[in-house]
Amino acid sequence: MKMIHAILTISMIALASVTFTQSAQCASDVLKYEDNRGHLVLVDSAAKIPKKYLNRVEAIPTGKEAVKLNAGLTDLILKNRNISGIEKYFDNYVFWNRWTLILCFLFLLTFLLPLFFRNVVSRIIIFVGFLFLFILFHLFVYIPGLQNRAYLFAVTVRQLHGVSFPTEEGIRYKVLSYRIHSEELPLIPVNIYLELLELRKLQQSIRFRK
Repeated sequence: MKMIHAILTISMIALASVTFTQSAQCASDVLKYEDNRGHLVLVDSAAKIPKKYLNRVEAIPTGKEAVKLNAGLTDLILKNRNISGIEKYFDNYVFWNRWTLILCFLFLLTFLLPLFFRNVVSRIIIFVGFLFLFILFHLFVYIPGLQNRAYLFAVTVRQLHGVSFPTEEGIRYKVLSYRIHSEELPLIPVNIYLELLELRKLQQSIRFRK
């Protein structure tokens, strides 16, 4: 039993540290809008924006992650003006990263670790404990990370020079990325995954301006 408690304690500490790291990486955005005189205004909170200008607001991602993403996408566009390159970049940035590996690792531990215990009670405790950790990580670390990465990617693409959308698709892309970012976490976040897939499909409407 002491071994079981030790494993669960270590797992909880690891989950807490991962959660802290993930939250620390999510830098807040700077908001910009243009007033009736044509002046550009930058604010750090939506509460500082007059209601009549709310439909003009754009987010400017800040922080090291935004700078790195901007540089990576710019380099990709300069070297390869093919939309498939951006789609692959989106897949790697949003889905296939260390957070996905951690989620898969927790899933495997949930089903494989109990096999190393002969006692049925120990197996059940380990299984339930790691299943609980998996669900917690998925709902409160992995999904919020997906939301933030998808939003950051979408905003960066919209603001990059040399990339544009047809008007209708561009509006849908902007609205969808904001909806993903601001979506309240449901118990089973299927709609967030569906919205992410729709966002990826909209990328096929991207055009490179010469």
